[in-house]
Amino acid sequence: MMNNTITHPAPEYILQMRGKRVMKYRGYTYYTTLKHGYKLCWKCSTQSNCKAIVYTLGNKIYGRKGQHEH
Repeated sequence: MMNNTITHPAPEYILQMRGKRVMKYRGYTYYTTLKHGYKLCWKCSTQSNCKAIVYTLGNKIYGRKGQHEH
């Protein structure tokens, strides 16, 4: 039996000077857009029109959507 689990590198969380938490993942920074319990949706903060999104459950990444175009 095969395990189909995808392992993502652990994200790094940074507290900005104004107290807002951002996530750094694979060289890009993200801010939270949606929260549902322990699930968070993070949007790329580098460019406002970027479609890259990362989903976390607790402190672990469980999915990604879109690509960085910058």
